[in-house]
Amino acid sequence: MQTGTLEDVKERGYLKFGVKKELIGFSKLGDDGIRRGFDADTCRTVAAAVLGDATRVKFFPSSGMERFAAVKSGEVDMISFSATLTLSRDTVLGLNWAGISYYDGQGFGEGYGHGCRGEGRSVGAGIDRFASP
Repeated sequence: MQTGTLEDVKERGYLKFGVKKELIGFSKLGDDGIRRGFDADTCRTVAAAVLGDATRVKFFPSSGMERFAAVKSGEVDMISFSATLTLSRDTVLGLNWAGISYYDGQGFGEGYGHGCRGEGRSVGAGIDRFASP
């Protein structure tokens, strides 16, 4: 959060947090009205660090098209969802980016000639870079 934003949050007494509307594992509103998942927990963690109380949050569900505009306008203080850091987003949007919290599409590859016969069958073989056939 930018310095002004941090001061605003402390003065207001709660964190305005942008999340994806519904994404199981990241931000899902339960039948009991409690939002759960990685992004919801990230928000509560920031609230606990800044305000000393993990419950001092208000969630603002939004779509991918709305998320950056919501931060720039001050509708939310921060977001935590599907916000891939790109050069243009870093330079054009004028937002401060925190550390990366989730990598999408990760995987391991095994080079040819290691004797891999399927998942779990390459015990002892080294991990190699992806190779072209």
